[in-house]
Amino acid sequence: MTYSNPTIVCLLWVLGFSVLPATAGAFDDLLTKVPADANIVMLLNSDTIFNSPIAQKENWREKYEQGFASGVGHISPNVQRLVLATQMDLERKQPNWNLAAAELKTPLSFPNFARERRGALDQIDGSAAVALRNDTYLLEFAPSVVAAMSPANRQSVARWKRTAAATAA
Repeated sequence: MTYSNPTIVCLLWVLGFSVLPATAGAFDDLLTKVPADANIVMLLNSDTIFNSPIAQKENWREKYEQGFASGVGHISPNVQRLVLATQMDLERKQPNWNLAAAELKTPLSFPNFARERRGALDQIDGSAAVALRNDTYLLEFAPSVVAAMSPANRQSVARWKRTAAATAA
């Protein structure tokens, strides 16, 4: 997840904060995974999108599932809710870190995921984890709640995991 285009960064910032007050309640658990120093946040609820009148009329859900199966999409159809966050260094126009926290429709098998993505199965702070080849760690917070952070600095990811767990408690 690299956001290098300043126009996209500004758009994500505006979109993220413009919908936050209206929809935050449904995202409370996922938002506890976002570090306090995030300066860009975006929320996505797949059912809200796919159940909209235009999405139903044009069959977006089926088209998206077919596209994802063929390798076109980046967000699994298994994702119910998604929070994307980053801490952007606005001077360098580079992210310091990126995060994605997702509520899944069905739990993820970490051994299968690691095998499919050629990642290394791991455990961080008592949670299942996968070190991915794209400099990202994926962690399990609950059977249907996962989060990924990059860069995959194990010490930073462990510290983030402990902070997120304490915030949720």
